[in-house]
Amino acid sequence: MADFVAQIQAFTCIKDESKKKILDACARLDASGQEKVIAVLSQGEAKKKAIIDEHDTKMLELIEAHLKEVDAFKKGPLRQGIKQAEEVVHTGEDKAAEDLLKGI
Repeated sequence: MADFVAQIQAFTCIKDESKKKILDACARLDASGQEKVIAVLSQGEAKKKAIIDEHDTKMLELIEAHLKEVDAFKKGPLRQGIKQAEEVVHTGEDKAAEDLLKGI
């Protein structure tokens, strides 16, 4: 029975409240009944793992797609914007230098 309790406590596909209810309901079950309960919970655990793995895979694909878009932005529009800003700054510096020289 102690092994059964430990196995039930190890499952993450059910909440603590459900674990307590299962343990109370299965207190008088024989070994074959307990094995059936463990088998059902093992299936639930496998389904939960599959759902989590599928979700993680989809999220990874989405993140990679967004990172590609960010890289494309960095290589294209952002780089052009920086170059244009530098040209404006250099043009302004050149005009200021010319005005300074004219004033001398």
